[in-house]
Amino acid sequence: MILKTIELFLIGFAAVIDVALLLVVFDRANRARVAIWLCWLVAASAVSHGAIFARLLLVDVTNPAAAVADQSLMVLLCIGLIAMPSAMLHAALRLLRTGTQPQPPMDRRYALLYLPLLTVPAIASEIWQSHSRDFLGSVGQWRSLYLVWTMFVNTMSMMLFLQVRRQVTSASVRVFVGRLVLAVGTISVLAFLYAMVAVNSAWEPCFRLAVVFSPAIVSLLFVWHTLRGSLMPLVMDRSLAYGAMLLAFLLAHRLLVSPTLFRWWAQTGIDFQLVEGIAIAVLIVLWRPLRARVAESLHYLFGSNVFQVRTAIRALSVSLSRNASRPVEELIPWFAEELRSAIGLEKVTILIDSASLYCSPPPAPALTDLTLLRDAVLLSGSPIERGAATTIELEETLTRADALVVFPLAYQSVRGAVVIGNLNRKDRLAREQVNALAVVVEQFAATIENRREESRRQQTHRKLLQQEKLSALGLVSGSIAHELRNPLSSMRTITALVAEELGADHTCHADLRLVITEIDRLNQTSQRLLDFARPPRDETQNISPDPVIHRIVCVLEHLANQHHIGLRVDLNCEHAKIASSESNLGEIVFNLTKNAIEAAMVRNEHASSNGFICVQSNVEAKDVVISIADNGPGVAPQHVATLFQPFASHKPDGTGLGLYAVNERVRELGGTIAYVPLEPRGAKFEVRFNRVSGMALATGSSQSEPAAGTGPLTNQALNDQKLDIG
Repeated sequence: MILKTIELFLIGFAAVIDVALLLVVFDRANRARVAIWLCWLVAASAVSHGAIFARLLLVDVTNPAAAVADQSLMVLLCIGLIAMPSAMLHAALRLLRTGTQPQPPMDRRYALLYLPLLTVPAIASEIWQSHSRDFLGSVGQWRSLYLVWTMFVNTMSMMLFLQVRRQVTSASVRVFVGRLVLAVGTISVLAFLYAMVAVNSAWEPCFRLAVVFSPAIVSLLFVWHTLRGSLMPLVMDRSLAYGAMLLAFLLAHRLLVSPTLFRWWAQTGIDFQLVEGIAIAVLIVLWRPLRARVAESLHYLFGSNVFQVRTAIRALSVSLSRNASRPVEELIPWFAEELRSAIGLEKVTILIDSASLYCSPPPAPALTDLTLLRDAVLLSGSPIERGAATTIELEETLTRADALVVFPLAYQSVRGAVVIGNLNRKDRLAREQVNALAVVVEQFAATIENRREESRRQQTHRKLLQQEKLSALGLVSGSIAHELRNPLSSMRTITALVAEELGADHTCHADLRLVITEIDRLNQTSQRLLDFARPPRDETQNISPDPVIHRIVCVLEHLANQHHIGLRVDLNCEHAKIASSESNLGEIVFNLTKNAIEAAMVRNEHASSNGFICVQSNVEAKDVVISIADNGPGVAPQHVATLFQPFASHKPDGTGLGLYAVNERVRELGGTIAYVPLEPRGAKFEVRFNRVSGMALATGSSQSEPAAGTGPLTNQALNDQKLDIG
């Protein structure tokens, strides 16, 4: 009785395995990787084990209907037993001729291997005429023919498999074929011993069980090797796995537990099956892992969106790969929108590095709650679900943020979290869905890191290109400087002679001296064109910045007046000095002031009120601050990052070297330069230099030298003109 029960359980378990494998090989995702002979082999094994298991269940039923069903099951068993060796030989020949190619060209000659199935009608006729429920007795002489044919086919298959093993170079394929040869040989030996020795002996049940169960091992070997990359995810698909587990549990309970409980009931009068049900229910309630598994099983049993969500997650992963080249600032909102629509979520919030925050749809949860969730999920390294938080505070935060699950964004330098809100149908996500989403979120984090690395690489590449441009500019500027110096020298000589001839008392003498000074500055500028990267050759001195600023303003005042631009000068560094040369500081102030005038000119073209610029110098703590502000259109936000890069001009006729040269001069002098946007419009550039120690601070505003053609430019007079930044 016990041996019969064990046989029934093992055959039923083999039938469950075959059905699971059959679902795997016929799955749509695996059709391109599964050969036809593998489908025949698994199907034949499933038919055989299913028929044997059903016959064992009917063995004690004696009514006529059971006899007819038993004879029909015998016919199915014959079909399975005949098809299995044919499929095995088919596999061996295909592997030898076309290798592991899953979909080789069709060859109809392989159909000849299944000709033994033509004997099924004759065998079925003999089974129906025998009226016997003994399978071996019903098939009669066909048993010996089948044994001889099976031994021949198995031997041929083993020889072909050995040839395949000698031909292949892959170590994994060689191991697989070796195991296959061993399995087929074992099945052949067991079948021979069972038919020739064990029939009608005390060992018949054991040999019969081994012979019947062994084909499932061959099918499992084939499927495992063919789909080893995706077999376990498919077999462990929750709906399939839980169904197989439930069937195995019920089968074991029916064969092993129920008879014992029935005997106890007969002896004591207590319904132990009811007690068993109550004990199982209590165990499910008290044991959290089991409770979670049961809840997930019920979710899969009654949920209608399990496969839809899985398909949507796969599609999202593929779409993320295709959109991996997007900039990070575009990738974040795109992923949030795609995730929300794919899974059917009410809200998706993404927080990265405490700087990038995106919520679809707005408004976003409180930043303090998001920060707490991000820190918690990064610390745990795994998703945090509402209802399963480790602390009460974390559970309350999840509730306040209306978060269903929080996923960590942790990949190299990327640190953040993806917070998903409730599902539109007010359902919960199953564990498999959470795990699949965690993989997609990890892919998203890796994509962000890759995009950042690509951006850094492109930035480095641009810098190298700029250096190449500057190197080429150095070669060209040598000839340009040579061509400029000759006329500049002539101009300076002529201007100096005219100034000397007119004398110091002439009204144009100051203007002529100013022309000479500017010619000298042009000479120095042309010299620096030879190499921007080389530090200037001017010797640094301790100079007061105000006279230099005043001189430059006097030069550019004519340009400002010509375009009706107001100019205000406020110089407060009379007693402060910086480590620089007059030419360096003059170049800095000249470029910044000229840019401010050009920006104010743009305002004059598009606004009713006139443009203004303001040039100031102040002492702040240990620094001297020189600022040039204008009420022009300002700098567009997308251009701020490239303000001081060479050739990055945003003016129609600009070269892109002005602010670059200013930044280089400031850096060489140990100072800093910063752009400050003004509201509602305008721009201000602040240059800071370290004040030379030992100099007293200016205690009041200083008087500036008169500007040519404008009268005295005192601070008091200029303060009366307000800079209209609005």
